Amino acid sequence: MTNSGDAWTTELSYNQRFALAYLPKPAALISCVASTWVAIRILRDKQKMGKMYHRLALGMCISSAVNSINVFGTSWSIPSDREGYVHAFGTVDTCTVTGFMIQLGFVVQYYYVSLSIYVFMSLRCEFRIKEIEWIEKYLHIGVFIIPLVSAIFLTTKEMFNPIGMGCWINSSPFGCGLDSYGPCTRGAQNPSVYTTVFGVLPTASNLFIATIIIIACYVNEQIKYKKSLVSGCLKGKKAIFERARRQKSMLIARQGASYLAVFYLTYLIPIITSIITTATKSLVFPNLLLSTIVFPMNGLFFTISYILLLGRNDKSIQTSFNGTKEVNIDNDRQYQRHKSFSCAEQAISNNQASANNATSRSLKRRQSWCASPQPDENHSITREATQRRVSYNVSLFDGTDEDKWKQFGVYIGSDSDSADDSDSNCDLEVESFCKKILQNSNHA
Repeated sequence: MTNSGDAWTTELSYNQRFALAYLPKPAALISCVASTWVAIRILRDKQKMGKMYHRLALGMCISSAVNSINVFGTSWSIPSDREGYVHAFGTVDTCTVTGFMIQLGFVVQYYYVSLSIYVFMSLRCEFRIKEIEWIEKYLHIGVFIIPLVSAIFLTTKEMFNPIGMGCWINSSPFGCGLDSYGPCTRGAQNPSVYTTVFGVLPTASNLFIATIIIIACYVNEQIKYKKSLVSGCLKGKKAIFERARRQKSMLIARQGASYLAVFYLTYLIPIITSIITTATKSLVFPNLLLSTIVFPMNGLFFTISYILLLGRNDKSIQTSFNGTKEVNIDNDRQYQRHKSFSCAEQAISNNQASANNATSRSLKRRQSWCASPQPDENHSITREATQRRVSYNVSLFDGTDEDKWKQFGVYIGSDSDSADDSDSNCDLEVESFCKKILQNSNHA
């Protein structure tokens, strides 16, 4: 014998149903406001609109804001003829439209995956974002394919029905298909299968894919680092570049992981709740309450993460240089001139001491001394003056200059400089200057 009503009205009290219908609304409203604020901020900033990352974030925010609006009004879209549902004012059509839009809201999940792909590709291309912008259009289009196709299919199967606190994948009446509540009058006789295939599995798959991509970022960076160790000691500008590149790569991987954490926080609890409900064939109020409150807060969580990542731009990193003065990046040219003159003076002194028997071997030795001039009474170098503070933008998500060197904020030299320092510890500018001084001294 079947019970009158459905699982929602039979297994939960009125107060529990009221809480599940209205507690998600403040969370959805806050999330919508936060997402809209970020979207407007990006749209009004031409520099951000010119960057691939911020355009992806814009798509995420718009999708999240629309999804929050749907969650906010979903309980009111339930057909009004359903007894026991709190403040149900809708019809079958309004319930279907709301369920369709919530299913389409899975676009948000695919944007998380897109951000993970963006991080991975950026690291692979050494932050040369222009080289990966071709993939952007496919990311924006691809995020809609599966949600849209699944929403259309479920609509044709009449699978958007009341799920208690709103409308989504379910058959009618709630709990039908089981012996306790009789056959389904609308939708399939096995609604749990549809929920698993079109709800749980896509979410779990997206979480898995995004996780694998972020892990791949760390693994790829470790491989690069080990290769640099095997290749030998890095010197000069190569050492500066490799140190900055590694620090930035690891930071960006952690930033990608922060978005992954938001993804888990938003969707893992609803997945667990759905699995428990399917396995136990009963409604567990604490799980339902936690799930309905956390799910609509995706926009707020994303906004917090987005703002925090932008705030990382002000971070300063110390890069050590043995035997140099502590100078700011604006005084780097002055530092190079000081090093050049110190090198030249040392070269002249050494050349005069052995001018009578100068050979190519001694010349080579003198040039090598240029790399690390010894301190004297005119150029004393203290122990504290062995560090040089370099301040640079450390976030890939800030919309700064995409130039390979400017990404690190480190002066590498003029356009005529060579990046190959494998044969000498001297910068090529300094070495060339020393050679000229030595040649002039020999002729004299």
